[in-house]
Amino acid sequence: MSKIALSPSASGTGTFTIASPNSNSDRTLNLPDAAGTLATQDYVGTQAIGVGQTWQDMIASRVVGTTYTNTTGRPIQILVCGASSTQFTIFSMEINGLAVSFGRAAFSGSSDFAAITATIPNNATYRIVTGGTNNWLELR
Repeated sequence: MSKIALSPSASGTGTFTIASPNSNSDRTLNLPDAAGTLATQDYVGTQAIGVGQTWQDMIASRVVGTTYTNTTGRPIQILVCGASSTQFTIFSMEINGLAVSFGRAAFSGSSDFAAITATIPNNATYRIVTGGTNNWLELR
């Protein structure tokens, strides 16, 4: 049978709390066997995409072909929409120089839209390589 040991840190002042559930059913918490980070609520709340983030309209501050860097400290999501007024327009996005997302709009008498999206890791560079943009949204 496995043993359970709780050892306080000599220099830490934080409290480690284990609370029983507010229900009549049992719960089991399995900690990782190997060295790693235990995904606590505080950690997930600062790292998970979408938690505490909102969609921001970035069209006024973004230019196609310009490289940007995600310096938010966590992943962000990019959604770019563009219109085509020619036979076909290809829209593409790069992350750290690698092509990751493509869209194609086909002109059929009036503008046709294409949308591309990608998740940008923290400290990664990103840019829209081709295509005109009508919308540039970032979940940050």
